[in-house]
Amino acid sequence: MERAIGVTEARTNFAELIDSVRYQGDTVLLIKSGKPAAVVVPVEMFERWKEERKAQFNAFWQLRESVTEPMDEDEALALALEAQQAVREQIKTE
Repeated sequence: MERAIGVTEARTNFAELIDSVRYQGDTVLLIKSGKPAAVVVPVEMFERWKEERKAQFNAFWQLRESVTEPMDEDEALALALEAQQAVREQIKTE
């Protein structure tokens, strides 16, 4: 479940908040002064995000090294999106 709570409430109920994230897989958006400030997510989600981000950057750098001619912004964006989609597909099959 995804929910948003104020930082004061989070501080008051910190142990319960952590338990709901850890054991129930909840995602909690922390609000401070009426604005989003941080998100508490399960460790597995964070680790998966880090691996996906690392793989995307690696794919981007590999594509960048393979390009021998200058390209315009649209071509670069298309290559970046292609790399991102390839990484997401690879992660799904792992």
